[in-house]
Amino acid sequence: YSQGHLSNPSVNAFSLGDPGTQVNQPVRNSALNWTHTFNPTLLNEFRIGFSAVDYNQQANTAGLSNIGEQIGIPGANTFSEGLPLLQFGDFSYGSNALLQIFHTTTGQLADNVILTHGRHTIHAGAQYWRERLDYVYPGNNGLLGTLNISSATNSPLADFWLGRVAGGGQDGGATQFGRRANVYAFFGQDDWRLTNTITLNFGLRFEDHVPYHEIQDREINFGVVDGSLKQASGGNALYDNYLGRGDWQPRIGVAWAPSALGGNTVIRAAYGISSYAEGGGANQLLTKNWPPAFASSIVQGGTLASGFGAPAAACSAPFTLSCFAGKAIKVFNPKWQPANAQQWNLSIQHQFTNTLTAQLGYVGQHGTHLLNLMDYQQKQLVDGSGNIVGPGVVGTVIPSRFLDANSVLQSKYVGGTDSNASQRYDSLQAVLRKRMGNGLDGQVAYTYSKCLTNSAGYYGTSAWGGNGSQTSLGLPGWQNIYDGRSEWGPCFFDQTHVLSSYATYQLPFGRGKQFVHEVNPVANALVGNWELSTLISLHTGNAITPTLGFDDPSKTGGAGGLFASGRPNCSGGPSYPQKKVDVPGAGYIQWFDPSTFSEPADFTFGTCSNGVIRGPGFADVDMSILKGFPIGENKRIEFRSEFINLFNHPILNFGPALNGYQLGRNSFGQISNSQGERNIQFGLKFYY
Repeated sequence: YSQGHLSNPSVNAFSLGDPGTQVNQPVRNSALNWTHTFNPTLLNEFRIGFSAVDYNQQANTAGLSNIGEQIGIPGANTFSEGLPLLQFGDFSYGSNALLQIFHTTTGQLADNVILTHGRHTIHAGAQYWRERLDYVYPGNNGLLGTLNISSATNSPLADFWLGRVAGGGQDGGATQFGRRANVYAFFGQDDWRLTNTITLNFGLRFEDHVPYHEIQDREINFGVVDGSLKQASGGNALYDNYLGRGDWQPRIGVAWAPSALGGNTVIRAAYGISSYAEGGGANQLLTKNWPPAFASSIVQGGTLASGFGAPAAACSAPFTLSCFAGKAIKVFNPKWQPANAQQWNLSIQHQFTNTLTAQLGYVGQHGTHLLNLMDYQQKQLVDGSGNIVGPGVVGTVIPSRFLDANSVLQSKYVGGTDSNASQRYDSLQAVLRKRMGNGLDGQVAYTYSKCLTNSAGYYGTSAWGGNGSQTSLGLPGWQNIYDGRSEWGPCFFDQTHVLSSYATYQLPFGRGKQFVHEVNPVANALVGNWELSTLISLHTGNAITPTLGFDDPSKTGGAGGLFASGRPNCSGGPSYPQKKVDVPGAGYIQWFDPSTFSEPADFTFGTCSNGVIRGPGFADVDMSILKGFPIGENKRIEFRSEFINLFNHPILNFGPALNGYQLGRNSFGQISNSQGERNIQFGLKFYY
């Protein structure tokens, strides 16, 4: 059993600009294992346990009064005191007062029988998980709300003084919901030593993810095509329980050490399938549709003087479509299913000495049914024949293909969850491994890889005011939900070349070592028990996707205008001057040339693909020096000095939010931030 508690408050001297938050995270884990041996060839392992992780966050807005409404933003303080979050291009001001309480508990039961018979070792068993989530989450926009200031003048500050708003929203309500689900799995596996040089592995796993349901049936879904209202009842989920081919997961492997090669070379190959029920965040759940619990407002353009508007009064049961007219809603495709990943590898490993090996291998993965967010309210952009147009092609806007053309609901935002995305990864991997010998232990690993996907990543980094990073923000949805093929491009975490290595060297001086081994205790305390360690990490730049910000030249009302998923036009491949520009008080590096990017024409989508830009690479060398002082037989004192980023090499990254890769900003293509400066730390430990 273990438990921990993290309290991580943030407080600012000027609370109006950002009042900070109170965050508490208690964690509890427990497990019981029982292993019983029936006889020398039959063994049973049983496990029961649970993990409970809580996350509680609330903004420090008490006492800030209704300053948002005082400065002329109607509805700003409907749910909280303070100033709403105003997003100005490269910076933000205020707070959205995000409220989030998540209590997640997972219980597990598992039993595994191991039978050894001749050349066979057979594993068979079952596993069960009970998943519980109790949460309060009004929505991503927060109790105070978020307003994205327009960039129409190419100066967000100018647009602010003109009162122009590109979009935003506000979410109120503090109802606690409870979601429950089960996962069942059964498996069998045979490790068969066919000969002294060949080992085969055959296995089959069945894994079923029972859909989540809300404990009081407080969920509402809508027909993806016809828009009909569907309310939960009797503890049932509002999407189907997938029982298909993907639940059956074969695994096969082989290891062969050819006698002709002296038994020092091993060839391995394997193939397997696994599944995972990926989540899209609490803001995408069907509980967001429960009328008595929420009061949300979506802003699509307008002015500061328009504000958020008054939230509509909650409907009473029985609920009808009219209850949701004009509101933001969530839709779950009833055919949604867990993500499915096929993985395979082929490698050859050779042992040169007792401590030195080298390995070369190919590793691949194909992911299907990946979670993807679909903005079903988006209208279609078609040519004269009614066909969906591709990027850069002028089209005519016609109604949405979904929810009966959105004709009844007239919803500003239909946040859909589907499992129609895919991914492909291929890599060549090489490893040189030196196991401990003569005081030296180390490894050098190199990977050449390519990752491609048509879902840029809902959980990307540096999104919506987060910290800067070396890759672009998550893009929640396609710029054109009717043309998923044009979304295919490098994953946001794609790195073509990766080199990592480590080494630990115990200096050969002192008692029991190669040199100066016959010394008195005082001299040994000085020259003995020294250890040096180093860690080297290098990789080329991540894939970066340029964005139009919150503009929507297509006029289709999709994710582009709401979540900055629209992309500019590209004329040829990007160029990288990587030129340092000295500006008094604010220098920067012009990483890529903005001149090859342009604003799409009206009624078109941008031609740039996902991941078309490559960001700065990464280089880091860490080092540690350790000195041990033995005390008797079983005790010792250890003093350690660690140098993180030993050479203080700059680790360049783009700034927060959309900084650096939004067309139209003065900072487009610029890097003015870095992270990971040299850090020296010391540690002293007593072992007994």
